[in-house]
Amino acid sequence: MAGHAVEQLDFLGREFLTWLWFRCEVDGGLFPLEQGELGVVLGDYVKLVAPGDEHGEHTVRRESPHRSRAARAALRAGRQVAAVRLEMALGEQSFSATIDADGFAVRSAKLPPVEGADERERSQERMERVEELDDLLDALFARFLSVRLSPAWEAEERPAIEAWIEQGGAAD
Repeated sequence: MAGHAVEQLDFLGREFLTWLWFRCEVDGGLFPLEQGELGVVLGDYVKLVAPGDEHGEHTVRRESPHRSRAARAALRAGRQVAAVRLEMALGEQSFSATIDADGFAVRSAKLPPVEGADERERSQERMERVEELDDLLDALFARFLSVRLSPAWEAEERPAIEAWIEQGGAAD
């Protein structure tokens, strides 16, 4: 029963990544969070899928794939964002992560460098960096949920996202 409830909420990951793409383009990718101002850009990987047809995927791998005509056309054709590479900066620290929408899973990540004196200290610092990345992604998702669960979603945000998709945004 619990697994079925989770499957019913899988769409939230795709909506989240689409919202994040939209907000990066219209707001410049700056998100004020409790940890500080987080800069976010979409990296060199975007995967879009047709709802109900996981084999009908469209993957764009190149610099700024989210700005490509192919990615924008796939969105206009009704494909949904299934995975994306995010590049994030918080102060002097840079993180990058490939996020799968379904299950909100981090598939791969690049963390800020560690500088511990010995292997144990470096391992501890790496774990702290993983936790920092997790906290940043949680904070971004919480921002999304605060909008998604508000009346503003249907009245303002969803129509703005749909208009952004239809207009096509930037091109190659």
